[in-house]
Amino acid sequence: MESTASHLVFTRSGLTFAVPVARIFQIVEVPKVTRVAGVPPFLLGVVQHHGEILPVVDADAFLGVAKGAGLRVRSGSGFVAGSPGGRFIVEIDATTGLTQIAVEDAGPRAAETNDLLSTALVSGRAVSVIDLDALERRMERELSLAMGHGAPREIETPLRNARLATE
Repeated sequence: MESTASHLVFTRSGLTFAVPVARIFQIVEVPKVTRVAGVPPFLLGVVQHHGEILPVVDADAFLGVAKGAGLRVRSGSGFVAGSPGGRFIVEIDATTGLTQIAVEDAGPRAAETNDLLSTALVSGRAVSVIDLDALERRMERELSLAMGHGAPREIETPLRNARLATE
């Protein structure tokens, strides 16, 4: 029996990606981002969203999509994703719809290029499926290192407690 899951399909820098709908809280217009000193380049800064401070991730920089990420014009669109451990916003260009992706359809990750992505065929074209668990773990690790905590371990980081602006 083939297991499928609903995925949000979106574009960023001319490429098509998908993320599991189960991990998406909301599609949003990203308000003005407050920059934060000393964070990795993939973190554009933070925003206040419904009374909560959330980090905003530049998908280009984090996924290695485009050279010179952070210099491009911001799109203003994004989605709020996360887990019980913390929520974050991923900036995107546009959503293109929802689709069912079979677990078996998502091909193996090319670890040498990007361990966060696998590939699936959606309507005859290749779509990069983002592993949000791996994305969250990598963000935690890179934020921990940027904050001088060293190797990843159970510590409070900005993503974990959503208080980046005050740390």
